[in-house]
Amino acid sequence: MPNVPNSTITERIGVHYIGYLFSLGGVIFREISNTDVGIDAQIELIDENGVATGKLAGIQIKSGDSFVNIKTRTFTFRAEKKHFDYWKRYTLPIIGVVYSPCLNTAIWFDLKEHSNKITERKRIYRIVDVLNQSNELNNHNIANILTRIIQEFYVMPVSKEESERIAKIQDLPDQNPIEVEETKKTAWKRLTNVLFASNSDSDVLADAGFRLSWYFPTVSQAQKDFFIDRISNATNEELKNVILAIEYALSTSEEHVADHMCDLLSYIPKSVIRLKDLANQQVIPISALESLFQVIEHFTEEYEEEFRKEILDLYENTSKSTNHNNLQP
Repeated sequence: MPNVPNSTITERIGVHYIGYLFSLGGVIFREISNTDVGIDAQIELIDENGVATGKLAGIQIKSGDSFVNIKTRTFTFRAEKKHFDYWKRYTLPIIGVVYSPCLNTAIWFDLKEHSNKITERKRIYRIVDVLNQSNELNNHNIANILTRIIQEFYVMPVSKEESERIAKIQDLPDQNPIEVEETKKTAWKRLTNVLFASNSDSDVLADAGFRLSWYFPTVSQAQKDFFIDRISNATNEELKNVILAIEYALSTSEEHVADHMCDLLSYIPKSVIRLKDLANQQVIPISALESLFQVIEHFTEEYEEEFRKEILDLYENTSKSTNHNNLQP
């Protein structure tokens, strides 16, 4: 019978142990079958209702005591230059993990942050750290520190060029259907979160929305379902940013972009009621009300004269009340 190398067994122990820890930490862990590019797995955050958010991170795992000084509990993450270059460019956060079978523990590294520094130095392609309370991979650190790192990544502004690069992954040829399909699903989730979760400028959000709508008819049902679930559960603040993106598109005479984004809003359950609530709750800035009115009328196919007057009166009365209170001694 063929022998199984000890290194292979150690690798599998590391993957299963780390997957177990992430699952205990309240995130979804998915191993990736093809690891040639330097990603062993993905994790995905879930919300308080147990719904997958599409906020992903890549995981690169090093298993074995050859990466560890057992006496000093010092862990070393080593990789080739090409891998650090790849992690620096990757469109998701990347977490590196080193597992010690002897200590039966693992520590984590923020590879995105370290890759930026390491590639700038152009030398010493390794990361070294001593096991401590903050870098041990455990329930507490996964649920707090690592989750925060991932959440902060998705809030960061994105450039229009990056949005375009993420979207065009949908054009990849299906030479390896399984691998390409997973890559497309990852990019789709990333682009969806650019639209809803990032602090990007309105022109970038408009571009992301246009591309999501453009590709929507051609993507897989799983991708469609993810987007529909995400927009159905969008917060008022997230929908406000979509309206501001539509306002930008209309102000720059890009009506086709605004139309595509309206198509996306049609997947909100009871969309007209939800959009009118944004106005009634005064979520939308007064400068963007006309754009909101036009979106609503896009769905009702009639001029909402009574609703317009009602909302404008509401905003005016609120403004007068605020000004009056500010004048009080």
